[in-house]
Formats: sequence, structure tokens, C-alpha cells
Amino acid sequence: MKCRNTEAHGYITSYLLNSPFAPNRSDIASINVDCVVNEPDGLSMHADVICDGIDFSKMRSEDLQLQRLFVDEARLQIKKQQTTDDDLCKKLGEEINDIKWDKKSLATHMEDVALIAYFIEILQFSSSAERELAIQDLKHQLALSCEYISEVARNKYREARDAFNRLKNQETQKAYAAALDNWDLTITGTEHLWRELSHMFVSDTARYSLYPSLAAQHLCDGFPIELMDGDAAMVNMIWIKAILNNLGVNLPKAKVFVLSIMGVQSSGKSTLLNYMFGVKLPTCVSRTTRGVNMQLLKCDGRSEYDYILLLDTEGIRSPEHLGMKDSVWRDNRMATLAILPADATIILTKGESIVTISEILPIVLSVFLDSVLAENITGQMASKFYFVFNQIDLSQKTNMETIVHTLLENLRVNAKKIEAIRAHKISSTEEPEPDQDPEVELSTKYFHNFHVDINDEKTSDVRFLGTIKGSSEPPNDIPHSNYGKRLLEFFDYIHQRATQSSDFTWKARTIDQLTKYLELVWDCINKSDFQLNFIAAHERLMYEMLMKAMTSYKQELANVYSQSFDQVLQTICEDETLRVDLNDNSKKYELKLKSQVRVAVEDLNKQAREFLDDPRFATWQQDQLIKWENYLQTLEAHSCRLVQDKVDQVFRYEAIVNKYKAELQTELTEEFSRGKFDVDGSFRHIFYRFVNMIAKMHPLLSNEVLELFDKAFFDEDITPAHEVQMIRKGRPKDKRRNVISTLMSSLGMSSNQFTVKEVEEMVRDYVQACLINVDRYTNDIVMDCCLKTRSMLSHEKVPNTLMEIAIYTLYVTLKGQLLNIQMKWDNKNSISAKFMKYEGTMKTFAINLSLGHKAADLLIITLVNWLDKNLINAIEEQIESDVADFLRCQRWVSYPEAMQALIDKDLLDDIKQRNIPRVLENVQNPVQHTKFILRRIIKDKIGQVAANAAQIVVNSVKSSINIAADSASLKESNRSENFITTLKSELQKSLKKSGTSAMVLDMPIAQNDAMNCDKQGPTIFTTNEKLNVRNSILERVDELKAKLASFDFKSDIVADVILAKMREVSFGADDGIKPRCGKPCPRCLCPCTKNFGHESNSDPNEMRHDTYHQPYGMAGGIWVRSNELCEMSCPTSVVNDIFMVFKDGNRPYKEFDQVYPAWALPTIQRPLPLREYIFARYQDQLVEKYDRKKCSKVPPEFLSHDLEVIERDILNLLS
Repeated sequence: MKCRNTEAHGYITSYLLNSPFAPNRSDIASINVDCVVNEPDGLSMHADVICDGIDFSKMRSEDLQLQRLFVDEARLQIKKQQTTDDDLCKKLGEEINDIKWDKKSLATHMEDVALIAYFIEILQFSSSAERELAIQDLKHQLALSCEYISEVARNKYREARDAFNRLKNQETQKAYAAALDNWDLTITGTEHLWRELSHMFVSDTARYSLYPSLAAQHLCDGFPIELMDGDAAMVNMIWIKAILNNLGVNLPKAKVFVLSIMGVQSSGKSTLLNYMFGVKLPTCVSRTTRGVNMQLLKCDGRSEYDYILLLDTEGIRSPEHLGMKDSVWRDNRMATLAILPADATIILTKGESIVTISEILPIVLSVFLDSVLAENITGQMASKFYFVFNQIDLSQKTNMETIVHTLLENLRVNAKKIEAIRAHKISSTEEPEPDQDPEVELSTKYFHNFHVDINDEKTSDVRFLGTIKGSSEPPNDIPHSNYGKRLLEFFDYIHQRATQSSDFTWKARTIDQLTKYLELVWDCINKSDFQLNFIAAHERLMYEMLMKAMTSYKQELANVYSQSFDQVLQTICEDETLRVDLNDNSKKYELKLKSQVRVAVEDLNKQAREFLDDPRFATWQQDQLIKWENYLQTLEAHSCRLVQDKVDQVFRYEAIVNKYKAELQTELTEEFSRGKFDVDGSFRHIFYRFVNMIAKMHPLLSNEVLELFDKAFFDEDITPAHEVQMIRKGRPKDKRRNVISTLMSSLGMSSNQFTVKEVEEMVRDYVQACLINVDRYTNDIVMDCCLKTRSMLSHEKVPNTLMEIAIYTLYVTLKGQLLNIQMKWDNKNSISAKFMKYEGTMKTFAINLSLGHKAADLLIITLVNWLDKNLINAIEEQIESDVADFLRCQRWVSYPEAMQALIDKDLLDDIKQRNIPRVLENVQNPVQHTKFILRRIIKDKIGQVAANAAQIVVNSVKSSINIAADSASLKESNRSENFITTLKSELQKSLKKSGTSAMVLDMPIAQNDAMNCDKQGPTIFTTNEKLNVRNSILERVDELKAKLASFDFKSDIVADVILAKMREVSFGADDGIKPRCGKPCPRCLCPCTKNFGHESNSDPNEMRHDTYHQPYGMAGGIWVRSNELCEMSCPTSVVNDIFMVFKDGNRPYKEFDQVYPAWALPTIQRPLPLREYIFARYQDQLVEKYDRKKCSKVPPEFLSHDLEVIERDILNLLS
């Protein structure tokens, strides 16, 4: 009894000493206690001492200043939200920023407030029991300290209220509001301390980063945390999000059931929750709960969820706010925030008052319709409502029947009113069918599943509760046993109704999912028209869901074609090995591909169409169907083109090259047999004689491209005669009236005309995009690119005065690009180029001949050299394929926001390592930065798959060698040739690139007598003799495998090949697996987030570059007059009508897409909080880097970003 916890000491001793002893009571000595919670050591002070030294009449009005400033900020924010005057809106925004700066400057002073310091100290106790003991004691001391001054203030409030009721004028109303505010300020509780900590955190998230984790711990300890500030009627969303993010880290997989309760003041909301769940929400007459509080409860025995999150609301229609102009608005905000995220909502009414029902139903129904809207659009189940009537005489059944009748009648009438109001606000609101009774329709439309049965409350959504206690005095001041039992049964019913609904599949949410939904709801509440913004926000979510699903279908379909392509490639290579004659029937492989994918394509097509039939996607259904159809056709055409390319490569290039290799090998053998062979001189002479012969027999197409191009481009169907003449004369002059344009620019007016430079750049970019998946020249490409470019110029409204410049640029660019493309292809794929690659192999063969190797000996050494040269290449090909297949399914490949998150994650890692110079360098060079990140990711993945890939290839090679040796040993003649042919055939089946693998392409030729080992008998392939083909080659494989452990496959070259492989599969086929474009914004340098090669898209909206823009100062951009780093981003510059300054005049940001024709007009899409954080926190480093002045107008919200929250959001985007 010596514990300094005065709440325990006061209440317990008073009760024990003054209560009569029960005859069966145990004495204290016989009570077993498992553990004793001792008073914590080392406390600087104690709660009673702290509170004794505080004047609580001034505590909240003078000491806890941050929350008072937040009230002012909220008032201005609401006023800004409601105004349509742009000038007033701008003025209010400036005032709000001033308040945020004031809060930032005051935050550090709050650390010196003794009560705040003590509160932080006890929150950091390591023991939850110690924390609970100390917090309960502090709560008690605060209540005692405020009791008298609160009572005095309350009496003054009552006087002001009565005066207002007697004479309602401006003076009495003002006095009434002041008295209410003063009464509120005389009460200080732990919730007010939490408010102060929350604003300290928001003012400097880095300095006070510990606070959200303390709040999350407070929730886990069983205490409530304020969700909506009861004074400001606002949510400090940065703070709430930080708490929930910390909670999500602590409980990453926990599922949550959200239960909210609302009702009029003093109806017993907190009391009901306390008895239903055993919590400790404060209870007394009048307003104990302010705003909206949340409390987390651990559940046992519930497989559907792990925790219950209670949302306890302030009583609506409170007498204190009655008559105030913001009363209805305040109640609506609270109800919306409490009900919309809830899985179930209890509407509590005290007594039999019909008036109470009438007051509460319009608010409840309005919010309920919002939750129905959410359910219809997103699938988030609408909150189920339960009506509870408290303190009812359960013996008066007639009264209860009257209440139920009144409730149902009010539901019908108010539903009709709310629906009528919304019908005028939202055109999409459903109207009753003409042949239906509107009142019947409205009364059942949203409450078709509402259960009412007065005779069996176990199946009813309407409950009647009697009095709670038998007496108000101990020892009989305990709940009626029946009351508690019925409450538990009631929650079991709520649980069953939510989780086992027959018409909807309910699914609990994680903390992260709930956080996102709360943020969405609050963002919509803060818009001028909640319903319209709520619809827009949910439509955005639906669109993202739609895009995610369609991308998944595209990826799955691309995978079907990819797997089928691998099988067709094996068939192509096998046919070439078996010398199958095409007979001009090269299309048979395309037909085989189509046949193999037909069933899978039809199935996926059906699934996609059924998905698009979902009414939630009706807005975008037609557009997506068209895109899906185009995708199906494009993917098929692209896959067929790849098949035809492989047919050409295998049959028309590699087969011819192999023929020349065999002829060269035969000539070298014959030359050696005549005894006149000189390795250096003779080989070079013979080899280059073959090279020259091949060049004449198979001329390079690049030598003919210029002539072919002119013939195709100047075709009269593509280019009119007058344009042909113009092109032949050379680059035309700009025919625009430059004087007029210059004059308009000097007057600050836009001429709405492109410059020559802009047109040339636009055409060059477009042509490059059109050719991005072109690997060789054809006349069809010329025609297609010309027609597309002309269509683009027409869509962009390029004036006739600049059209000649555009067409000339098209001619020069397209011609040069196609020439370079064909030259590149010839240098890699022409018969001459391919034959040249084997110079080393052929020379090695010649050297081995000169050294006396022959028959089996020559075969072995040739195959050993072949392994030495190609085993690593085969492993790299396997690695490239494995890594590319893995990466193509990563979110950052498919989704622009994930790509942005990937880039920002790297910046964030550097920030955590305090490497700010590298952060700013990477921000300035986004292309190189992105390339570095992708290479690193690829290299990391290579490290993960290399060992397995090597084992796969080694096993495949060994298996193929054994099969080839077995086959050769069974042949009567030409065993060496059979061994090589079988080895090639088997490797084609197992290696990733089949017959186009480097290992297969470089396979030795054994068609002449030099490597014929028939005379040595079949045992040369089977026995363990010293000279044995099988064993010798297998031994070499094992030797090479042993060396692989020290081989590093993680090179930039391999990484770049993998990126190219990803793009090769994507080009012209699958928008869902293309890497991002990455071209930097010409102003802020943020990289374009659209698909790689999007510039050639037939959709004009997809053609232009776009990105999530960052503050202009991050790229060194300044305000010209002050030379200060600019805090505006491109989108905010558009909104605020800022001008871009150029040497030849100024242009408004609203003409961004005209100044930079390849770019879309910047719009506010997804914010980049990390970029804003960097801009705000590292001004000194930015100033040093760009030699500019500091920004004097850094937006306070930039400083409010929490690095931990940013990191969690980034990880969520990547997961």
C-alpha cells in the first residue's frame, strides 16, 4: 500500500477500509500473486509532483501551443476547401504555411515542458506493466488537477448557453462559443499530450522519429489513440499514417476487424465497448470522448482476424455544439471517418426517444450510401449497421414494437430524402424504375439484408438493452450477469453476420491495407465535394486494379507464346540437323506455333473478356477490349516474326555457313595431305579466298539500302512529287513569319507555333521510336514509318509552314537510321560475318592437323577446344534467359510507380548512409542512375542463379555426350559424324537457345575423313581405353566445371544483354513487360515512366513522354529574380500559372506540351515525397552543387515527410 500510484492508493484503500467484510472473503495473506509490479527506478519526478506545479487553467491555452495552432490551421484549411475564389484560396494557403512554420519553430520548446518530458519518459519504460501503471497514475492525477477548474468553467458555459437560448443574437452566440472553448481548455488529458507529440513529430520527422513507434506501442498496450482531433475536427494524417506504419511493421501479417460505434452524446457508447471488450475507455456524463478514438484489441479463437480495431466517436448532435454553424459539418466528418472504414457499426440510442432516431439517421444513411458506393466500386464491403437501444424497460414489449416501427419508418423516409439530395449532386445516382414504387424501392434498396425480429434477438440487427448495473453503490455496482452475456452474444452475432454473409465474401484487412483506405477516405473528406471525389478516388483504384489484371493476362499470354516459341525453335533446329527441305514452306513453323497456343489463347481471351464484363469496369470496358484485341493480334504477329527470323537464321544463314565451313575443312585436309601446307601462310590464303567468294555470292544488303530506300520513299503513294523535288534540293528554309512570332513573344503572348528545332526533334524522336524493334531493312518498314509519322504530324497540328522541314527531317533521319540498322545487322548476322567468326576455330583445326592429330585423336582435341571456347557461353545464355524471365515479372518492369519507387529506394539507401553528394549526382543524371540500378539488380540476380544455371548446362552437356557416344557406338560407319550430329541434336533439346546457342552454332564439322575413327572400332566411344572419345570429353567437362567457381558472370556486358533480351521479347508485343522509357524531363530531369518505345504508340496520349515530376530546384532550377532554388514542380507550376524563362522570351508552363512537343502537359499524379524530403533537408548541399541561393519558401509539408513512412510506402510499391 506504499505504491506512489495515487489512483491505486486512493481508490483501493478507500474501498477496502470503508466496505463491510463479506463472511467468505479471503484474507490478503492467502492471495497468490504471480508477479509484483514495482515502481520504476530512476524517475526524475512523479505524476503528483509534476501536476502540483502546473496551472492547468493555462496549460492548454498557453503551454501546449502546437495543438492550438493546429486548430487555427484546420479552420483555415476548411475555409480554403469551401471557397471558390482563387485569390482567397491562395491567401489562405499562405496563412496555412505561416502557421506550419510557426509550429516548426515552436516544436523544440515543447521538449522543455515538464509534463511533456515526463510523458515521454514513462512511455519509454521497457515493461508494459510499468508503462500501464505509470500512465494510469498520470491519467488520475490529471483528472484530479483539472476537476475544480473544469467545474467552474462548465458553470460559466451553462450560463452562456442559457443566455444564448433566451436571446439569440451575435453577441450571445459569440459568448456561448467562447465559454464552450474555455471549458474545453480547462481539461487536460493524455490525449492532449499525444496531440502535442504528434505536432512535434510532423514539424520535424527526423528529430522526433521515435514518437510514432511509442504511439504504436501505446495501442498494443491496450490504450486508445486519437484518430481525429476533437478540437480541430481534423486528422493529422502524417502522424496517423506513421503510427499505423509502425504498427504494420510490428504486426505485418495481422488481420483486422474494424468495429465503430456512434450515437448521441451520453448514450453510453464508451460504456458499452468497455463491457463488451473489457477495455478502459473513459466514461462519465457529457463529452468524455472527443473526435474519434481508436483502440486495438488482440483476439483469440478467431481464425478470420487477429485483432479488433475499435473506433469510438464523440457524441453527435451534442448540446454544446447545438446551434453552432459548423455542427452538422462536424458530425458528418466524424461519422464518415468512423463508419466508412468499419466492417460493422453500432448505432447506440439512449432510452426510447424517437427524436434521437430522427436526428441520427440522416447522418448514418448519408455515410452508409458512401460505404455502399465503396462496395460497388472497389469491393470493400459496406459497413453493416446494428441499432442498439440502451436503458430500455425490457418488460414493455409494446414500447419496443413502437421503437422498431419508428426506426423502419425513419429509415424509409430519410433514405428517400438522402437519395433525392444526392440525385441532384451526382448525375450517376441510380433512379427507381418507372414501374416501381419509389418509396418501397428506397426503403429496401440498401437495407435488403437488414434483419429485424423483436421476438428473437439472436437473429436481429436491432437490440434492446436494459440497465447495466443493479446499483450505483458497492458492492452491488456490477453489471447484471445477463447484460454481459447478451453483449457477448451480440458481438458473436456481429462477427457471424460480417464473416459469413451469403451475398458477399468478407475478407479482413491488414494494417497496411487499412492505412491506405483511411488515407483515401480522409483525402476525399477534405475535398469540397466528398461524394464526387470519393467516386473519383475509387475509380482511380478500380482503374489501377483493372490495369493490374490486364497486365497479368498479357504477361501470362506472352509466357504462353514464349514457351511455344522455344518448342518451335527446337523443331526448326532439329529439322535443319536432319536436313529437312523447306520446299518454300517456311510458314509451316508459324502454323505450328499458332496451333500450339490456340487452346491457351482462347482460354485467356475468355477470362479477360469475362473480367472486363464486371460492371465496376464499365467506364473503360470498350477501350480495354479494343486494346486487348490489338494486343492479341500484335503478339501473334510479333511471335510469328520471331519464328520467321529463326527460320532465316537457321536454314538460310547458319546452314549455308556450315556448308562453307565443311568445304573449308575439306580443302584444308586435302591441302595438308599433299604435304604443302603452311599453317600461317597457307591457311590465311585459303580462308580469305573463301571470305571473298562468300562476299560475292552473298552481297551485304547494307550496300543496297540507300538505293532501295530512295525508291521506296519516293514512291508516289508515299511522297508527292513536290516533296520529292524539295528533298532533292536539300534542307528547306523556315517559311514562318518570324517577325510576328518574335513580336508576340516579346509581348508575353504565345504564337501557338512550333519552332524548327522542336519539329526536327519531334520527328527524330518519333522515327527512332518507330524503329526501336526493327533489326533489319525492309521496304514495308519505310512505308509504315512514313505513314505513321505523317499521321503524328497531323495530330500534333504542325503548321504547313513547317511541314517541309518535318518531311525533310523524316527523310534524312529514317534513311540514316535504317542504314545504320542494316549495317549493324550485316556485321553480326550476314553469312560473311558469321563465317569470319570461325577463323579462329578453323585455324585451330589446321594447327591440330599440322601437329599430326588425326581420326579419334583429332576428334577429341577438336571437341575439347570446342568445349573450352563455348561452355562458358552456354552457361551465360542460360543465366541470361533465367534472369530475364524472372525480371520480366517484377513490378518495376510493368508499373511506372514501381519503377519510380525502385529509383527512389536507391536514393533512400544513400541518404541512410549519409552519402548526399551521390544522391544529388544521381538526381541530376537519371539515365545513368537508372542504368546503374538495373545493372546492379541484374548482377545480384545473376549471383543467385549462376550456380544452378551452370549445373543445368553441365548436366545437359554430359547427358548429350553420353547419348551421342551410345549412338555412335552402334553405327557401322561414319561414327564421328553420327556422334557430332547426335550431340548437336541433343544439345538443341536442352540448351536455352536451342540450335541458335553459341555451343551448337560452333559445333565442329566431321563430314570428311580427317576425324573419321571408323578404323578404331566402336569401342572408341564405349570402353575405358586410354584413347576414348566419351571419357576424354567428359573429363574435360569436369575440369572446366571445377574452374567455374572462380568465374565471375556478373559483368556489365551480361547485364546489358539481359536487358536487351527483355526488350527483344517485348518489342511490338507486350506493353505489360516493357522496361520504362527513362528519358529525363527537360525541366526537372525526372525520367519518363512510360513503356520503353512508347513514342511509336498509335495512341497519341501514350506517344508523349510523361513522368512524376519533382521540385525544379532538384535539377538546379531557380527563380530568376532571386536566384533561389525553385520549390515548384512542373505540375504545380502549371497550376500556379508560372512562366518558363528562355533567352528569346517567356512561355507559361501551361504551354509545356507546346514548348516540348514530345512531352505531355504535366499534371499532378503521384507525389514524390522522397524528392521533396531531399529538397527540404539538403538545401546546403543543393546550394553548393548548383551555386544558387537557398530556397526561402520551402513548403512546410516537405519538412513533414517521415523517412520511415516514405521507405515503407516505397517497399509497398515494390512488393
